[in-house]
Amino acid sequence: ADHLNRMLGKAAARGTSNRRAAEEADVVVLTVPYAAHLATLQEVKEALRGKLLIDTTVPLDPEAPGRLASANHRSALEQAQEFLGAETKVVAAFQNISYRWLKDPKRAIDSDVLVCGDDPDARRIAMKLVEQAGLRAIDAGGAHHARVIEGLTPLLLELNRRYKTQEA
Repeated sequence: ADHLNRMLGKAAARGTSNRRAAEEADVVVLTVPYAAHLATLQEVKEALRGKLLIDTTVPLDPEAPGRLASANHRSALEQAQEFLGAETKVVAAFQNISYRWLKDPKRAIDSDVLVCGDDPDARRIAMKLVEQAGLRAIDAGGAHHARVIEGLTPLLLELNRRYKTQEA
């Protein structure tokens, strides 16, 4: 939080537990590696009831990071929605935007963000937040489309490796 506040030039962030942050927020953005996905959701499950969760998780296989983990061919979004239940609206967004870009609040990002999830109102709210972050939001439809969107991430990682860049 101190580092972010210095970067922003104002006291806008403070540290707290995942559970407390989820309790205090109206909209929660989950940004954890896939290996921590379900454990983190378990920690905040009760605090997310009646709220919107924007899940950025891509189920990369920890044994082969250039491939998706096979979780019955379901997306991280579908796994999260099933685990959390209908009381929590879950959408997926930001899976294909590099964390290197997102961690720099001064960087203008010329990119699209595909937003998907089964609740149209939840998608609209997430799209507004994407646009407030300075990116273009595209409504990618239902949760089942997250499988395809998440699948782009290993391809982008491979392109970055092959062409020695971080810009794909």
